[in-house]
Amino acid sequence: MRRLASLVGHALETHPFALAGFVRLCMLAYGAWHDATLELKYTDIDYRVFTDGAELVTNGRCPFERPTYRYTPFLALLMTPNIRFFESYGKLLFAGTDLLVGAQIRAILLLRRVPPPVARRCTHVWLFNPLVLNVSTRGNFESLVALLVLASLLALLSKRPALAAAMLGASAHLKPFTVIYLPAFLVSIDAEFDGGGSDSRSSPSHHAAPPPPGAKTSALPPSRERIGGAARSSGFHISSSWVRVALLEAMATALRALSWRRAVFGTAFAASFGVLGLGSYAWCGEPYVREALLYHITRTDTAHNLSPYFYALYLTPPHSLLRSLVSLGAFVPQVVLLSVLARAFGRDLPFCLFVQTLVFVAFNKVCTVQYFIWYHSLLPLVLPSSAILLRAHRSDAASLVAAWVASLLAWLYWAYQLEFRGRQVYLFIWACGLLFLAANVAVACAAVRLHSPTPLFLGGRLARQACLYV
Repeated sequence: MRRLASLVGHALETHPFALAGFVRLCMLAYGAWHDATLELKYTDIDYRVFTDGAELVTNGRCPFERPTYRYTPFLALLMTPNIRFFESYGKLLFAGTDLLVGAQIRAILLLRRVPPPVARRCTHVWLFNPLVLNVSTRGNFESLVALLVLASLLALLSKRPALAAAMLGASAHLKPFTVIYLPAFLVSIDAEFDGGGSDSRSSPSHHAAPPPPGAKTSALPPSRERIGGAARSSGFHISSSWVRVALLEAMATALRALSWRRAVFGTAFAASFGVLGLGSYAWCGEPYVREALLYHITRTDTAHNLSPYFYALYLTPPHSLLRSLVSLGAFVPQVVLLSVLARAFGRDLPFCLFVQTLVFVAFNKVCTVQYFIWYHSLLPLVLPSSAILLRAHRSDAASLVAAWVASLLAWLYWAYQLEFRGRQVYLFIWACGLLFLAANVAVACAAVRLHSPTPLFLGGRLARQACLYV
């Protein structure tokens, strides 16, 4: 046993990607045995949907002819080797993508000048994450989404905003949720990106000279001074003046925020997303818009759902106005929280993306296990600058992980009772979902509290990431 542990430790230090690939091959072999032997299948039902869509494509038909196919048609095209060669091709593709994501994580950390030993250990957090191993080998394509998001981040670190935007647009085509990252990317392309100082330095209000000593000033805003006594006698004129001033200030703020690099980024994102969307529409027509885009706005899933909105959606009648209100209202806290986080942490982009994704998934009206991959792929990028693993906080970290895992396992137990034993345990599932939400909120708060912020760029150069470990 000691000899085996020594060999594994040596492989972790010298050939971590080979070891990670071997582990995934073992899990794929186990999955094949599991599916052939046990009643509860290892392969995810979504993998069957991808494969059915690929079969339709090989026959010259549209993948949306398969009920519940709600992805880009290009995914079905990518999966056609499942039909032409062997059915486990897609699983091998997703498992291999895991390794590419690990390589991107290491490249980003090294670019930000994290010490190589720390970068290597952080990469291990992704490569040997049990959740990642399970999700990809069961046939989910979430690692492809992570690959595109990290590619956009790598391109931005290399000062190639157009390429970064194109990669982000492609990821949003594959999974529309990644559009939430657009404001944070735009915030990160500030004046420091080109070495011009912070955006606030260009604001005229920061250069205004103070009034000379003894000068008489009015307590009224300038707009009221200009319109004089007539303004004071007419509420309408005061209100209209305030509206004009507010609009002018808003326009000035927008102009200060606008830069040609941000314009290039927004244009490239729209072009990438638009070209792929138009290509999908030209191929499949209206079913693409209905199933791959609009469905995710109106989706109200009451199965496989850890969401805090699960029970409310279950209790409301299908296709009713009340269910539509609950479904659309679920976006409100997400929009507010994501906007606040983008403004607060956008300059520290990897951390911002991590905490935004964690919050988005936790508060989403549909929350399933494979969604966790979205923020687990970003976790290694923020670990070097987080104090969560320092000796003083290890007990807190262990408590957070224990609460997260325990609430997830409790939900899985009751979900199994519902779906495979037919027990009416909706209330228990909802209660576990609320506990899971509380655990995620606690993790997000701890992440913000213990993080050492590091802007991506200072003076036009890529800044060194804060690292609390050696």
